[in-house]
Amino acid sequence: MIQVIKIPNIPLINPGDDISQILLDTLKKESIQIESGDVLVIAQAITSKSENRIIDLKSITPSQIAKEYAKLVEKNPRIIELILRESNKVLKYNSHAMIVENKNGIVCANAGIDQSNTGKKDHVTLLPVDPDNSALKIQEKIEKATKKTIGIIISDTQGRPFRKGAINVGIGIAGFKNPVKNFKGRMDLFGYELQTTEVNIIDELASAAELLMGESDEGFPIILIKGFKFQLGTSSSAQLIRKKEEDLFRDG
Repeated sequence: MIQVIKIPNIPLINPGDDISQILLDTLKKESIQIESGDVLVIAQAITSKSENRIIDLKSITPSQIAKEYAKLVEKNPRIIELILRESNKVLKYNSHAMIVENKNGIVCANAGIDQSNTGKKDHVTLLPVDPDNSALKIQEKIEKATKKTIGIIISDTQGRPFRKGAINVGIGIAGFKNPVKNFKGRMDLFGYELQTTEVNIIDELASAAELLMGESDEGFPIILIKGFKFQLGTSSSAQLIRKKEEDLFRDG
């Protein structure tokens, strides 16, 4: 049985806060036990806040190219300037959003820049500089304190081609040997050999967590998942990104 569990009473996170210690303190207070093989899914928003990835838009001077995009995209040119700074390449855009490849190779809307839940007017949050490193630091401190071996997922809410609604996906991971489960070569129920089937277990776990996380004042930014069987080990979230030559949805 897989259990998806809310961790209640996580306080509001501020720049410089130690998410690992706050989590350990909360687990103790709430009498929640961590066991080896558990997975903790942690919202990108609180990770970014703890790492002070909060920008005051008034401090940003938009470039000429940002001003040009602002004529086409219904966004503050200061936000567009941040999107460009956080991106390797602009892939698509319309009047509402810019689809970009960000500095970590993640294809997403507006480079993951978020105006909600910052707590301050005219402030936005950026994605962590290195989400895998963010996950690793949390994993190491929790494992040291609990003597348990666990998986960590830093999650973000993103859209998908041809599908309405956003889902939670993993942008940073620690503790997973195989973040993509490969079924190639296995037989199905009728003896057919699977040719291409791969399952992104990170995004599936992140989406399961999102069912309880919420997006507004109902939010629970850290979710504990128990009972999911996976191989513990070391890997990178880069393994979750489809290679450009295999991607049918982008031009380059």
